[in-house]
Amino acid sequence: MESLLGEVGAGGRFQVQLVASVKFADMSLAWGMMQMTFAGLVPDWWCQPPEAANSSHGNWSRDNTTFHICPVSNNSDTCGEVVFDDSVQTIVNEWTLVCDLDYVKPMVTSLQMGGVLFGALLGGQVSDSLGRRPTAYLAYLANLIVSLVTAFSISWRMFAIMRVLIGVTLGVKHRRTVHLYAGVHRKQTAAGDCFSNC
Repeated sequence: MESLLGEVGAGGRFQVQLVASVKFADMSLAWGMMQMTFAGLVPDWWCQPPEAANSSHGNWSRDNTTFHICPVSNNSDTCGEVVFDDSVQTIVNEWTLVCDLDYVKPMVTSLQMGGVLFGALLGGQVSDSLGRRPTAYLAYLANLIVSLVTAFSISWRMFAIMRVLIGVTLGVKHRRTVHLYAGVHRKQTAAGDCFSNC
């Protein structure tokens, strides 16, 4: 194969365009991996007293006395509900993932990484059966579909399941990059591949 690629031109325009298009598509996969860094941001939140929630004007102070104070079930006089800073929208204030649900954000990230592990194991088997190119195309398509469904999640449980599926698609695609460079060019591409996917 090395001699054949050397004869037809290992570093031609086609190979450069192919690697560039694959790496461009990999940027979406990198975003899928890093999304929880931004989607899981915990905005500032306060505990709103019940009298402020029931009043028509809602004049109450967001100060240190109510900052990050969890509601206590047996003492509802001090805290009626959790109120978030409205300057940022994340999964935390979408589904009130604080206090007794503060474990959800790191759990979703861990579940996604478990999906990546499973996808990496599955990806080798699928690419042996179908080939690298169909496996890569299926992984890109599945990632696109699952990412769109994730955007319309109606609960944190649905979001967590979709993140696991995104992890599987990331794992399947993780090492399916096609190398069409020969000799020294292949080493450079492998190093670049490791830089973007390791």
